[in-house]
Amino acid sequence: MRNGENETAVFRRLNVWQNRQNTVRVGSRRVGTAQINAAFKTLSLVDRQIKGQAAGDPWQSIDTLLLRLSA
Repeated sequence: MRNGENETAVFRRLNVWQNRQNTVRVGSRRVGTAQINAAFKTLSLVDRQIKGQAAGDPWQSIDTLLLRLSA
């Protein structure tokens, strides 16, 4: 959307449910692209931790992610 793409088209392409679009809209204004990319990296780590493919506690990683996003 920041590149001028139509908001409706973006939501449709990403399969964002209509009742969640306002939440996504507000969140996308509050959280920057770098934070979103870092969040996806952390979520990837959590996925590997759950599967036993990475060291660490997935719950601790989720806590850390939520703290970063809420700061």
